[in-house]
Amino acid sequence: MSKYDKVILGMPTWWYHVPPCVESFLKNAALEKITVFVTNSGIPLNVNDEMKRISPDTYVESSEIIEFTPLVEPSRLVTPLEEIDAWIETL
Repeated sequence: MSKYDKVILGMPTWWYHVPPCVESFLKNAALEKITVFVTNSGIPLNVNDEMKRISPDTYVESSEIIEFTPLVEPSRLVTPLEEIDAWIETL
């Protein structure tokens, strides 16, 4: 992973935490810095706290929470597209 200039990791919130498969990846990837986006449907995740817990030496360069409606079928995007686009432009 060290050969990449930027690693962008997307994941869902899994009951207030990073999913176990992503946690395993982060523990083994030895990343210096990472950009993270998280999708959730009403279950928040503190990205910085979770990253420090899992991989204390990894710097979170940027993070974005992309929210969807909770427990509604079909799920709908809550975060405005303009906000997501603005975040992507910063990358």
